[in-house]
Amino acid sequence: LADRDFLGALAQFLRVTEDDKDTYDLAQIGIKQTLAQFYTQIDQWTARGQYEQALAALDELQALMPGNKEVTRKIAIVKEAYEQEERSLVAYEGPVEHIFFRPLIAYPELAFDGSSEQKDFNEWFLTVPEFEKIIEELYAKNFILISPSELYETQLEADQEKIVPKKLRLPEGKKPLIISIDNMNYPGYMKENGIIHRLILDENKKVASYSISPDGKEIVSYDNAIVPILDAFVEKNPDFSFRGAKGIIALTGYEGILGYRTNKPEAKDFEQQKTEALKVVQVLKENGWSFASYSQGYINVREVTYDKLVRDTERWQKEVASLIGPTEIYIYPFGASLKPEDPKFKYLVQAGFKVFCSVGPKPYLQYADHYIAMDRRHINGLALYYQADLLKDLFISAEILDPVRPPLE
Repeated sequence: LADRDFLGALAQFLRVTEDDKDTYDLAQIGIKQTLAQFYTQIDQWTARGQYEQALAALDELQALMPGNKEVTRKIAIVKEAYEQEERSLVAYEGPVEHIFFRPLIAYPELAFDGSSEQKDFNEWFLTVPEFEKIIEELYAKNFILISPSELYETQLEADQEKIVPKKLRLPEGKKPLIISIDNMNYPGYMKENGIIHRLILDENKKVASYSISPDGKEIVSYDNAIVPILDAFVEKNPDFSFRGAKGIIALTGYEGILGYRTNKPEAKDFEQQKTEALKVVQVLKENGWSFASYSQGYINVREVTYDKLVRDTERWQKEVASLIGPTEIYIYPFGASLKPEDPKFKYLVQAGFKVFCSVGPKPYLQYADHYIAMDRRHINGLALYYQADLLKDLFISAEILDPVRPPLE
């Protein structure tokens, strides 16, 4: 129950029989407490339009408590909310925008300190105010966050799984937007240059960031990292998210995930690092975030050998997928995409990936029988300085640039 595994807790409480009256009475109290929290989660998912999550959880609950009238009533409420929303949606035929960021610079005084790494952070990263302004502009232009799962479905044809485009239907006037964040592992070089140290959960199971400020203080914050900033923005503006979607977190296995060193099984605190990471992953999923592979070692898949790609992918599945669960999204490091006829690409498809994301200057989406290819636009210092014309359909770069940035060489 403490870990929010409501169905697991209910399964344990329901095993207690009346033969042991004292324990049975305690279990009945536990059932009431667990159901109350479970239904709160269902109500939150329903309000955010996460109908599939809500119904899947209720189906599991119904299997545990068959014939329970309250479960049946909740299922009917969720289905009615879903059908009501479906009636209000309209077909969307335009481009699907996909933009990506790297983790935000929380402490510019560390990133822009004149060191040898200043140029990289000036070119490839955004500051917190820049990200916040961009989100405001995208919302004002009627973009709405969607999950890639809204774009396709799989069907069996002659015992072969095939990708089929899904007809995208959105609230009237809205334009689809996918956001992804690369390399949210928070490795050492990022922490030394003003990026947060890791994502954590507060006492209310809300995602926050943990960092150590330049003056050595431990900081828990909700306004210096993409995840808590976007969570708060969607909470304030729920029509910025379609069915609860937030963004895609692209992870390597390099130095672990989300700031937890889950790549060092020999470390004394390895199990604790995994446990804490899993708790954050669970809440991120509940809140509409999804995950992608960014390769294990941040490799250029176009240049490495077939065998190295296989080893890299197998290690990623072992070290990262074991924590975040399966994903069908593969984001190419460096934007170095593979051609469909390449044996390395065929291997990745066989490994379970269906959505392949590269980098491009404008929206691009292509369907094939066994995969989807799409491009992402990079939003960073270089883009703000030198690609203002390419971004003017999203925002005016001059209005976004943070004056704290040094001149870009």
